[in-house]
Amino acid sequence: MDKPKIELKNSMGRSEVIAYLEGLVEGFKAGKIVLEQGAQVLEMTVPEVVQVEVEARQKKDKAKFALELTWYQIADTDECDFVKISAQNPEKAALAAGFEEVGDKEPKAEPELKTEPKVEKDPKAGKGVKSSPETPQPEKDIKPMTGPCKPA
Repeated sequence: MDKPKIELKNSMGRSEVIAYLEGLVEGFKAGKIVLEQGAQVLEMTVPEVVQVEVEARQKKDKAKFALELTWYQIADTDECDFVKISAQNPEKAALAAGFEEVGDKEPKAEPELKTEPKVEKDPKAGKGVKSSPETPQPEKDIKPMTGPCKPA
């Protein structure tokens, strides 16, 4: 499949060039440039950051002004594309909140609790008697964190 491409090399009047440049400015302000050539339509989204190259030359009988604008189309920002700085370790915060991994949308199911009965001495019998559990202890099978930026 051919990549969409529109090209034009032509001589035109200054007012037509101005109309092209005004259309370009309007498109940049809107964040989208739409080019039409016959039945072919090419729509490009313009990001906030654009690479700009300007080249100008003049000889005795000929002048050249070239403007090249380049950018990369980014569909979705990947989690690895930016750096976040904070005072809290996201892995520990996620585990404390009950999530399996950083980035999970739902907390994991309540952990199965292992309880250890509290042993109390029966003052009459003088021996240990099991009673209700003191403090439930979560299982200690926490998985290492994985994700798109971390190897498993």
